[in-house]
Amino acid sequence: VAAAARRGAAPAQPPVLPALPALHVRLGRTVAPSPKPVRHVARPLFGRGPTQAELDEFFGAAEAEEAERFAARWGFDVRTERPTQTAAQTGWEWSTVGE
Repeated sequence: VAAAARRGAAPAQPPVLPALPALHVRLGRTVAPSPKPVRHVARPLFGRGPTQAELDEFFGAAEAEEAERFAARWGFDVRTERPTQTAAQTGWEWSTVGE
């Protein structure tokens, strides 16, 4: 290309190949591609996952512990959505907003 440019000739264009149908080779046979996408199979890398019961037990215990911690600190039960203490005990007056 550099020599052709120095001589003033136009650089050669690569040949244009005709469009061919897309073909795939599968097990030694040439087949046309499937019109539907292929679903990939997911396999667990580290064995079976926890069951729904195990997940509920684990997160249920953590959620109950967090609800108790929150109620002790803020005087509000998030499970029942009610104050745990009266206004006389806390000095706060609870009111419902936008129902």
